[in-house]
Amino acid sequence: MDLSNVLIVAIIFFGCYKVIEILVHRKERIKLVDKIDFARDNNVDIAKVLGNNVENYNPNWALRVGAMLAGLGLGIVVAYIIVSCIGLYGMVASKSGYYLHEQISTIYAAGALLFGGAGLVLAYFLEKKNCNKK
Repeated sequence: MDLSNVLIVAIIFFGCYKVIEILVHRKERIKLVDKIDFARDNNVDIAKVLGNNVENYNPNWALRVGAMLAGLGLGIVVAYIIVSCIGLYGMVASKSGYYLHEQISTIYAAGALLFGGAGLVLAYFLEKKNCNKK
């Protein structure tokens, strides 16, 4: 299979995308400069005009991300243990069926999503506990 035609089309689309992106970003930069000029002329706080409010900062983002990633990792490990204990890998090697590959994929996805969600629920309760202390 000759991929040169696909590569040429991909380069053309990428080039068109970049040209449009440059034009759009130019308009955004012009609007940003206009906002800053308006704020300076009218003695308005530039941070309020640009929307950089410190009040919206959430210090618990690291807890959420960490709990979710830990849950995803635990889910993948639990799914691996389940698949290994059931012996699906041996069946796949002997029969090489599509159905067994689907089951294994479903077990991995379900384990990762289930434990990732559980990690986020745990992070929610920890945040709630910390808010009640304050």
